[in-house]
Amino acid sequence: MSIVRAAEWIKREKFIAIIRGKYTQDEINTIAETLVNASIVSLEITLNTTAALLLIESLRKHFGDDMLIGAGTVRTAEQLQQAADAGAQFIVSPNFDPSSATLVGQVERSLV
Repeated sequence: MSIVRAAEWIKREKFIAIIRGKYTQDEINTIAETLVNASIVSLEITLNTTAALLLIESLRKHFGDDMLIGAGTVRTAEQLQQAADAGAQFIVSPNFDPSSATLVGQVERSLV
């Protein structure tokens, strides 16, 4: 998904659910299915969530383009690259990191 398309999705939906904490894959799947059934189709998995990168990868495979999956609490360029490699379609960062700002264009992700 392109940067523009992800940004348009976020603007259109106006809501991003956030998961942070210790959850099993089954719990995450249940949460995500419940969100989709409630027409909430944007989800951020924070990187301080247990196995966050694996969860992002799994959710992307399961939902494809039916749900926008992003990574949150991304603080460094290394984390941004890992999140992009896992399939995150957008990135949320609590701080400004110049190297991340440069990398985000290279990996074609929206940075929030």
